[in-house]
Amino acid sequence: MSAAERRRATATSGTTSLSSPGLEEKAANLERTRRELETALGWAEKRIEFYGAVDAAVQLAIAEALRHAAEIKAQTEKDAQMLLEKVAAEKAGLVEEIEALHRQRASLQQEVAELRAKAEREAADLLSRAREDAAAILADAQRSRDLILDEIATLEQQFSEVSLRVNRFLGKMAQGLPAESSVDLGKPR
Repeated sequence: MSAAERRRATATSGTTSLSSPGLEEKAANLERTRRELETALGWAEKRIEFYGAVDAAVQLAIAEALRHAAEIKAQTEKDAQMLLEKVAAEKAGLVEEIEALHRQRASLQQEVAELRAKAEREAADLLSRAREDAAAILADAQRSRDLILDEIATLEQQFSEVSLRVNRFLGKMAQGLPAESSVDLGKPR
């Protein structure tokens, strides 16, 4: 079997394996970084979901408080004909309570808006960092791939040179010519 046939047989059998020291470690680091980024993104999404739930609960509480205030006001107006003085005092109290509720609602809406904006900024920051990290990881992987391809090309060139020398040596032997004793079959220049 010639060297070319052995090369073809080895290439098709899949027995040739190249490994680069540290490639598995780089892959593990990339996987760990990916998991960390996914965890951070998950936490950001949970925070946004939590703020949405808080917003809904606050809106429901405000609506309930306003409904309750409206019921109290209606009852007060109903009793106004019998207890005019009492109604006037209660009405003043209700107006004050409604204003406080409006102020509280405005304050809560402002707080929810600030929390939402903060969560969106944090999510955007996390996403931006995740994209930057992913781009850096991809660039590192591409550099590693290029180095491996360069190493493969160098090894193929060396193999080709050694194969050529062996074939020349064997050709001289087959022709019955004396083989040069100084033939270097080792590492090609």
